[in-house]
Amino acid sequence: MKQKRPLFISITGNIGTGKSLIAEILSKNGIAVYSADVISHQILKEKEVIEDLRDIFGKEIFTDNALDEKKLRDLVFKDKDNLKKLNSFLHKKILIELQNILDGYSYQPPSGCTTGRSRSEINYNNPIFFEIPLLFECNLETCFDLNIVVATDEDLLIQRVVTRDNCSKEQVLSIIDKQIPLSQIIDKADLVLLNNSTLDVLEIQLKLFMQLMKFIKKRKIRRLIV
Repeated sequence: MKQKRPLFISITGNIGTGKSLIAEILSKNGIAVYSADVISHQILKEKEVIEDLRDIFGKEIFTDNALDEKKLRDLVFKDKDNLKKLNSFLHKKILIELQNILDGYSYQPPSGCTTGRSRSEINYNNPIFFEIPLLFECNLETCFDLNIVVATDEDLLIQRVVTRDNCSKEQVLSIIDKQIPLSQIIDKADLVLLNNSTLDVLEIQLKLFMQLMKFIKKRKIRRLIV
């Protein structure tokens, strides 16, 4: 039987652009949205994962013997080698979870998958969104039917992150420096949403996009992980 599935759409963009805000708006409107960051936070709560991270990075990422995700983030964004170590450790785990979700929305999932939903449980006309910050860095763009990039002017982006995370401008610039430049991300995007103005303006862009959903065709996409 031929595999049947909804549209799979990614949302990506650099830090502070508003990816999570868009995911929240979509979710409030009853649209299924899954976040790689949320999955990552869930994985980081697993006892075995915490002990592995202790072995990799040492005690400095812990506060009162509990994993401190802020300390972990600061450590990896200060050192590219540490960032590579963390990505190598978490990447496969996150992809496995995301692929299980994708398989769950396919009427006939690959052999061995136990997450497939029955035909009556899925409305194939409703798209499924995935918020994936490192989509292009991880070469995952061919795993989705459409890739949306959220873009923000750098000065505004820095201001938002400094306020949100209570960090310095230098810390934000250090993170930006390790991400693909915005101009390159935009070149790779199927659709760009500009988040330089108000929430109302962003919601209008989303509404216009949702009206065009029926014209988007499914691609022959590859699996996130074999």
